[in-house]
Amino acid sequence: MEEEEEMEEEEVEEEEVEEEEEEMEEEEMEEEEVEEEEEEIEEEEEMEEEEVEEEEEMEEEEVEEEEEMEEEVEEEEEMEEEEVEEEEEMEEEEVEEEEEMEEEEVEEEEEMEEEEVEEEEEVEEEEEMEEEEMEEEEEMEEEEEEEMEEEEEEEMEEEEEEMEEEEEEEMEEEEEEMEEEEEEEMEEEEEEEVEEEMEEEEVEEEMEEEVEEEEEEMEEEEVEEEEEEMEEEEVEEEEEEMEEEEVEEKKKKWKKKKWKKKKKWKKKKWKKKKKKWKKKKWKKKKTWKKKKWKKKKKWKKKKWKKKKKWKKKWKKKKKWKKKKKWKKKKKWKKKKWKKKK
Repeated sequence: MEEEEEMEEEEVEEEEVEEEEEEMEEEEMEEEEVEEEEEEIEEEEEMEEEEVEEEEEMEEEEVEEEEEMEEEVEEEEEMEEEEVEEEEEMEEEEVEEEEEMEEEEVEEEEEMEEEEVEEEEEVEEEEEMEEEEMEEEEEMEEEEEEEMEEEEEEEMEEEEEEMEEEEEEEMEEEEEEMEEEEEEEMEEEEEEEVEEEMEEEEVEEEMEEEVEEEEEEMEEEEVEEEEEEMEEEEVEEEEEEMEEEEVEEKKKKWKKKKWKKKKKWKKKKWKKKKKKWKKKKWKKKKTWKKKKWKKKKKWKKKKWKKKKKWKKKWKKKKKWKKKKKWKKKKKWKKKKWKKKK
């Protein structure tokens, strides 16, 4: 309890101290404000006095200036009259100078035009020359093309002949092989038939020795065998025909294949040649165009330099005349000013 009371007392004391501080601050503030107001009043008074003095001075100066202005107006009128006279003189001189300049310009322009005409004629002659060259080149190219085509045709014919000879040789070889194979097959078939006949004869002899009943059976069997032989022969014939047809078809296919291959190869060769020739032609044309363009560029540059030179000259002249005129005016003004003084 005692602690709490002490605490309360301390708080009360602190509050009192704070209140006193606030009061002190307020008093100070009021004093400062009063001082500031007084200072402001003093400044305003001083300012008003200064303004009054300045206004008086200004009025005096204005009166003096007006008097000076009147004098100046009179002088200016005199000066203007003189200026008018001098300007008229200057204008006359300028007109004369301009006429001279124009005459010179006209002469220079005429010279320039004559030079341009000459240059254009030269350019036209060059173009004509180039056209003739182009025509000659085209003729040359056409001749070259024709020669190329003739050579190609000759080569093609030679190659065709060689190909045909090769084909014929191959065909003959194949036919010979085929015939040899067929002959071998025929011999084998004949041997087989002879053997079969021998066997049949042996069977017949054996059968004759047997009983008559067996002979009848044998007869029936023979009839069947004959029929079978007949069928076998028919089958063999059909097979031979089939083989011959297959061989012919094979030959045809092979020829067709070879012909296509040959055609393809010729086409490829011709394309390659054409491409090469076109490339050559294009390079030639490109070089010629480049040459022409460079020539034209050079001529334009020359023309442009000439024009530039002439413009420079004309500007220089103009500048010099301006300077001359300005110096004259300056001199005249100086003279005037001295007079005035």
